[in-house]
Amino acid sequence: MNVEVATPFTEDDLENLRFAQSADTLFIASGTHNVQLLQRYTDVEWRLSEMDLSSPYFDVMNGSEGLNGNVPTYNPSIKLNLKYTTQGAFIFTAPATGNYTVTLAGSGGAGISNSHSGDGWGQWVANGGDAEVKTVTMKLTVGTVYKGVVGSKPTNLWYEGNYERTAPDGGTSSFNGQSALGGGGARYASSGGQGEYAGTSRGNGPKGGKFTYAGKGEITSEKQPEGGYVIIACDIKGDTNYSSDGLWPSGVTGPITINSSTRVFRSGLVGVCVKLYHNMPSQTVTQESSGSSTTAAVLVGKSWKCVTHGKWGGTVTIEASTDGQTWRQYRVYTSKYADNNGDFNASETGTVDEYTYLRVVMNITGGTVTVDLTRMTYTHEGYAQITKYVSDTQVNAQVIKQFGSTAKTALYALSCWCPEYGYPRCVGFFQDRLILAANKLYPYAVWMSRTGDYYNFSVEKADGKVTDDSAIMLSLVNRKEYAIKHIVAFTDLFFFTDGNEWIVSGSSTVTPTTVSPRVQSARGCENTEPILVGGRIVYVQRRGTSVRDFAYSYDTDNYDGADLTILAKHLTESRQIIDGAYQQDPNSMLYFITSDGKMNVLTYVANQKVYAWADVDTNGSFESVVNLVSGYRDTVYVEVKREINGTTKRFIEYFADYPDTEDWMEYAMLDCSEQWRSQTHTNSITGLDRFIGGKVDVLADGEYYKDLTVDKNGDVELPKEVSKATVGLRYTSEVETPNLEVSGQTVQGKYKKVSEAILRLTRSRGGEIGNTSTFVDPIKYPYDGLYSGDLETVVPNQPTGGYEKLGRVYIRHNEPYPFELSGVIRVVTFGG
Repeated sequence: MNVEVATPFTEDDLENLRFAQSADTLFIASGTHNVQLLQRYTDVEWRLSEMDLSSPYFDVMNGSEGLNGNVPTYNPSIKLNLKYTTQGAFIFTAPATGNYTVTLAGSGGAGISNSHSGDGWGQWVANGGDAEVKTVTMKLTVGTVYKGVVGSKPTNLWYEGNYERTAPDGGTSSFNGQSALGGGGARYASSGGQGEYAGTSRGNGPKGGKFTYAGKGEITSEKQPEGGYVIIACDIKGDTNYSSDGLWPSGVTGPITINSSTRVFRSGLVGVCVKLYHNMPSQTVTQESSGSSTTAAVLVGKSWKCVTHGKWGGTVTIEASTDGQTWRQYRVYTSKYADNNGDFNASETGTVDEYTYLRVVMNITGGTVTVDLTRMTYTHEGYAQITKYVSDTQVNAQVIKQFGSTAKTALYALSCWCPEYGYPRCVGFFQDRLILAANKLYPYAVWMSRTGDYYNFSVEKADGKVTDDSAIMLSLVNRKEYAIKHIVAFTDLFFFTDGNEWIVSGSSTVTPTTVSPRVQSARGCENTEPILVGGRIVYVQRRGTSVRDFAYSYDTDNYDGADLTILAKHLTESRQIIDGAYQQDPNSMLYFITSDGKMNVLTYVANQKVYAWADVDTNGSFESVVNLVSGYRDTVYVEVKREINGTTKRFIEYFADYPDTEDWMEYAMLDCSEQWRSQTHTNSITGLDRFIGGKVDVLADGEYYKDLTVDKNGDVELPKEVSKATVGLRYTSEVETPNLEVSGQTVQGKYKKVSEAILRLTRSRGGEIGNTSTFVDPIKYPYDGLYSGDLETVVPNQPTGGYEKLGRVYIRHNEPYPFELSGVIRVVTFGG
């Protein structure tokens, strides 16, 4: 059953199409159209559609100067003075790149007291040590998440008896590799008449705990140690050379317009995606509640913080949503309330993996709570696809990933593929990534999708570092920007350009930080697709006249190969190879179409060092070739252009296998042939419409008829009635042995005569033999039918006497009978 599927490709696109298959989906790259997906749903339902990316790859070369990956380097004007006092870990996302002043202070140490009222010792007290405080300047990078810790304050003040004791030290505060020590705890000893010792002081930071007493036996007051803190401050001015030019959207979601203060848009950019970077300031929503209430939502790009205050009972729930409509429970805090007191207040920071709306829902059953929900500063990255060109300063677009703001921003990037930039020309798969390469704007570029997500070319960062599964863009630039022509995915990933050959090693997992393409050789290739043969790659070298193999060499620790056409340069003289295919079974053979419509065939068995060439011609011109697996064998199909009675026609034909039979009528030994069968004997063969007005040869019931004309009805009349026939176009097979060589002797230049030849044949009939193409006799067989075995033949010789210097044997066969020759043994005499 035939299924027709319309495509956007033209005839000019056909030779540039590249294919890669994943299950029931065929990816088709052309360079002129977006990658097409041919998908099979059932045996009779096939659909062709454009590849729809969940996220394209954005290249900063298409957008703002100064962008690096997905993090902008432009510094907006930022003035900041944040003080962190809540004990424990916190994170800080730098809103701009520049110098920050960071003040760190540890917590004061705990003091001690001891009462010996009435025992003569009196009242002994000792103070905790003061903490360290220091101020440092450090350069922070926009978008990078930095970690810090506020030193914890000691919770117990010591009151001891008769044993030596030391009060707790204050906690150390730290940020981005810098730290400030807490004060030392006080020490008490009662043995040996010793008294109290104050805790070690680290500096002029937060004070340690202190005790005072009015008189013997009575403590009048005590003071808690002061807690640590971290202050982060900056006053960063925007780049002085920064232009106010930029882009701004009319909205953050849905269909919008994107405006530009300069002329950046063109009609060829329709289909491209525009990514806008907005530096989002911190935002805090505060709400007090003694019942049920919900705060406004904040959009969080990376970090958030939630703090509760007051004495309350009930639940405080943080809810999250990715669309602002559907909410889910994210965090729950619970407090018990009794005797006008609550037993818990929350202070938590966290991060989100994607842009998320957060809000707080309060259900308070006792007391009153105040909630602060804070969105930390971050850089928001949203993008939209241009749907219509309006002018050089305005386009219509559809938002795909929400923008952070409608403010103007000079931080933007464009995706890599559109009508103006071109679309990928090459496609493949490697390590569970979709590999695309080479468009008009970037002929040397390679794009790798996210691992396991073929339609996602986004780059993700965690803690300021690109994740291993992020998309990758490579530029294969050595000394020149050669265009990539082919991708070959095997154990390693190979790229063939029009000037050199590259490899991406598959010995380890490919990641954005480890991938390292290496050039292997500098030969270049043609448009003919490279062919995998075992562990080797066979490709057509630049200029189209040489065929090379490409394999790893332990001697050089590199990939390279040999020129397989070194001894057959005449086959590509004044012509180029334009197409190729490989037939693995039953014989390892490569088929190459040349620009003049001929076919060159290479028998290729690399481990046996077999590289044997032959050329194939037909009544017409070969235009393309492909090998398809059919059952347990490979079948080679060709497209042939023929002139039939003055009309150009194109035929899809295949090379028939040799049947395992002695009946020569079962062999198809004519080009463009058809095996005709009839239940009754007749002298008319019908149904030959493709040959109307042309001439054909017919093998009918063993009789051979040449140059019969097909009438206007598509019929051929035979001189006798038959029931079995093969109809097609005659072709000629020629075999000529090389010059005679004798092992251990030099016979070149000597006169010699090949008087006999022993032909090793299998199920063969017909043919002629001689020592040149102009002097042949028919091959004589001992009986009718197909012959198998060694056949002794007399070789007619020219000139008179038969002695000449080459010692060749020439065999020609142009009859519709099988002829399988596996060896020629020459009987030679020397003299002359």
